[in-house]
Parts: sequence; structure tokens; C-alpha cells
Amino acid sequence: MSIQEKRLQAEIRSLKEDLVEVRRHLSTDQRGSSVASERESWAFVGDSARPQEFPQPAASILSFLWQIYLGRIDPVLKIIHVPTVQQHIFHILSGRYAHDASTLCLVYAVCYAAITTLSPTECEFQWGESRALLLDRYRSWVEKGFGQAGFPKSANITVLQAFLLYLICGQKDPRGPDAYAFLGVAIRIALKMGVHDDGASLNLSPFEIEMRRRIWWQIYVLDVLTAECQGLDPTILDSTFTTQLPSNVSDTELDPGMNKAPQARPGRTEMTFTLARFEIIRFARTIRFSDQFCRNNSYPCMDISQKVDEIDKFRAQLERQYLSSCDGQGPLGYFTVAFFDIAIEQLRLEVTKPRTNGELLTDMQTVYHDICMRIVLKATELRKVESTARWQWQLPVSAEMDALAYLMLELCLNHHIDARGALRKSAHRLYELLKTGMDTSNHSRWHHVKKLWGEVLTARELTCPDSSLERPAEPDPCSKPTTVAQLSAFVDETRKYVVNHGIRSPGDTLCPRLGPETAHTGLDSDSRGEVPDADITTDAIIATSVPCSSTNSPENIGELPGNGTLCEWSEAIIQQYWQITQNA
Repeated sequence: MSIQEKRLQAEIRSLKEDLVEVRRHLSTDQRGSSVASERESWAFVGDSARPQEFPQPAASILSFLWQIYLGRIDPVLKIIHVPTVQQHIFHILSGRYAHDASTLCLVYAVCYAAITTLSPTECEFQWGESRALLLDRYRSWVEKGFGQAGFPKSANITVLQAFLLYLICGQKDPRGPDAYAFLGVAIRIALKMGVHDDGASLNLSPFEIEMRRRIWWQIYVLDVLTAECQGLDPTILDSTFTTQLPSNVSDTELDPGMNKAPQARPGRTEMTFTLARFEIIRFARTIRFSDQFCRNNSYPCMDISQKVDEIDKFRAQLERQYLSSCDGQGPLGYFTVAFFDIAIEQLRLEVTKPRTNGELLTDMQTVYHDICMRIVLKATELRKVESTARWQWQLPVSAEMDALAYLMLELCLNHHIDARGALRKSAHRLYELLKTGMDTSNHSRWHHVKKLWGEVLTARELTCPDSSLERPAEPDPCSKPTTVAQLSAFVDETRKYVVNHGIRSPGDTLCPRLGPETAHTGLDSDSRGEVPDADITTDAIIATSVPCSSTNSPENIGELPGNGTLCEWSEAIIQQYWQITQNA
């Protein structure tokens, strides 16, 4: 088979996969159109039914979902006060109805959030129902609960907690809410309730002060994440609020009847992960958005080198304040340190990313390559630890895909940089973990990453025919030989079909989703998997895969893969990568 035929065969294989996705999304859109139209009105039409007339989960289901929430969501997303909500849960488990509409709404939101973290296998095993069906059911219950509580015209702290759980965790639901569209609702309600003003200045109780702080800073995080996804600046300005960060205390140190403010203490608490996330999001605002946004918030306008220096300083501060207390503290402690290691690398990735205007090219190529390698290696190591799988829905999958895509692009352009195969193997490990460990339909980047991986495999086949990393055999029911002209015609027609129909997932307004769906293979247990003692391979692998520079860059990116040229940051390559790292 000629090289041209091999390339066409590779493209056909990729296009066949695209066709499957197109058909699946078209059928999903048709099935979900009526559901979507029904759900659009929930925020504007109340429900006159009394709380006891609404469906309530069976006791066994509610108990199970509450345990899932406590194990998978609460440790990395502190919004509610667990002892208070647990009293309401036990009240329902004892056979009594939740007579308060706000409480019932929050219980629904907790159940819905827990369902979003379950894999299809877990849903089938526990209840014999599909994950999609369970998500539809509990999502509709939450939305009816909002209507029954009079939301958003009337709201309180409890309903606002439910709304944030609905928006944040709903991003792991293919038919979940559009967080960008509803963010404005959350901000307006918070402003109306005065949550943007610190409760200490309003003479509120210590307990209410802490709950309001948690709510405001979760809205603050959501504002930044949705702005990043939309390519816009955040809505909230620092000058518009005075709400302080929550105290570093566990829920057991808080009580609705307390009269004295809790004493924040150093070291690890139930709030440590969430507080560290608030801090890194607040820092990210100073380096990731426009100069005008910086001026509006009185942030310094920095060049790239200054931003890199500030990231290093912030990393040291985060280590002193939060991460040092997490070392050796079991699976959650390990996850916390690893998560923020990746998050820091994500900031470096954004700051040093190649620009379409030609800024930051050859002089930063090696730096950018090393950042991508660290992200891929750290993410791979973390995703392989089963005891942390329950929290992996919080991982920044967009950064993982961006880093993976760049390394794949290097492999396509220059196979000589990977003579030992270390780079390809590292990329392959993370690619497989992402493919099997999340719902890829929620991520528009995945389509481009998958196509690039096909290019990597084809380049490997052309340069190393005996490669151990081979494609699975494609069944061919027709033994009739196919000409190059016929293959070309098929590729052209199929590409037109894919382009015309598009491959975007339902609810893809917020892309990437705030958090990937992590496929869990079992219930929570600290015994699943071993926590690595240290990363001993990262530097060695990076050292064997440093990119080279060359003046012989490809003039046409369409000639990929396997042209044997070195990976130089030409305009064509930057445009290819830029397409992948945008919300296409």
C-alpha cells in the first residue's frame, strides 16, 4: 500500500468515528428537543403543589445518594453545612415529609449532584436504570423544586445553595443547565440578598456569615470559569464586594446556634481544598484576562515573564498556606497536592500558550513543551490512582487536552524527537485514561484530540511499520480493491457531511464543561489503588523528549502526518494548535 493510500485509509477510519458521533448527537437532539423546551420555563413558572405532593426518593436511594455526596462532592466542593443538611435527610428517612419547600429543593439538588458523579455501570448495578434516565428524573425534580420555592423571584440561602449545586455539578450532565446563561441569575440573587457584603459588617450570626461566604466565593469561582470558557472577562469586579474568604474550619466547628465566631486554625480542615481553590481562582484573575479587566480591578498589567514570576511566587505561597499540611494525609491529601500541582501548570500553560499574533514563539518553545509534559505526566499519575477517582471530576480536563494535543502535534511533525518512544507512550496513557474515564461527548476539544491521535498513529506507521502501537484491524466485508481516487472521493463526501451536521454536544454553550464525568468502577473506599510516594519519572521523560528547532517547517499543515520535519512554531502549526485549544 502506498503512503497516500495509508493516509487516506487513516482519515477514513477517523471519519467513520465522526459519523457515529454525528448520528448519535442528531438522535439525542431530536429526543431532547421537547425535554429542553419544557425545562426552559422552570425558572419563570412557579408550582402551586405543596411539598408533600412532590415525589421523594425512596429511603434506600436517598441514603445511598447522601453517602455518595459526602464521599465524592463535599470534600472538594464545600457549599452546604453537612450536619444541618443531614438532619433534614434523616427527617425524610424516618418517613416524614419535608414540609419546607427550600429544604426539599436542597435535598433534590444533593441527590442530583450525587447522580452526576455516578458512572453508567454504577447506575445499572444499583438500580437497573440508565444514568441518562436517572439524571433526567432528578434534574426535573430539582427544577420543579425551584418553581415550588418561587425561585428566582423569591430566594433564601438554602435555595441559593441548591442552585449552585445544580449549576456546578450539572456540567457533568449532557443535558444539564447552561451555567453561563444562569450565572447572571445567581449573581443578581446574591446581590439582592446582600451576600456580596460580608456578614460581619451586617451583625449577622457567625454561622450565617460563614454560609454566605461559601456561597459568594463559589459564585466568584463560577464567574471566572465561565468567563474562561466563553473567552470573556469575568462579570464580578473586586470593588463590588466585601465578602471575606470563609474560615478554615470544619463543619463540626460550626453550629446554627453559635454566638461566637469560629477560630480559624492553620493546618488541614474540611475547608482546605475549597479555600485553596478560591485562592488560585482569585490569583488567576490577575494574569488570565485582558489588560482592561486588570485596570478595572486595579491589578497590575504584566508581560509574560512577569506573569511567570508571579505564578512561581503564588505556588510557594499556596504550598506554605495549604499544601504543606496535606502531604501524607491519605488519598484526599494526595489528591489535593496533585490537583493544585496540575492547576499551577495550567496557569503556566495559559500564560505561555502560542499566540495567533505571533507573540511568544521560538524562545518559549522548550518551556511550553516541558509544561505540557508535566501536565500529561502528573495527570496520568493522578488518574491512575483509584482511591482518588471519586474526586477526579474536578480535574481541569481542558488543560489536559491542550497539553496532550500539543505533544501529539510534535509527534506528528517530528518523529525523531521521540526516538525512544517515551513521549508517544506518555501521550497514549493519558489519551486512554481520558477516553475511558470521562464522557467525551461533553468536550468539544476531544474531537480534535482524537483526530490528532489518529495522525500520530499514521505517522508512526509510515516511519516505523513494525511499531508495537498499532491500530486495531478494521473488518473489510468487501475484498474488492479500492483505488486512491475512490478513497479520496469518499473522504471528501464524508467530510462535507460531518461539517454540515456539526459535532457539538447538547448544552455545549459552556465548553469545556466545568468538570469531566469520571467513570468510577466501584463505591468509595480508601483501599482502592495505591497513592504514589513520589514522582520519579517526570524529569527523566522530559529530558528525553526536548523539542528541536529547525528552519524547515512545513508550509502546509495538510501534509501531516509523517513528513519528517522538525517541530518549529510556524504560523501554520500555531493555527492548527489554536483551533484545538479553542472551544471549537
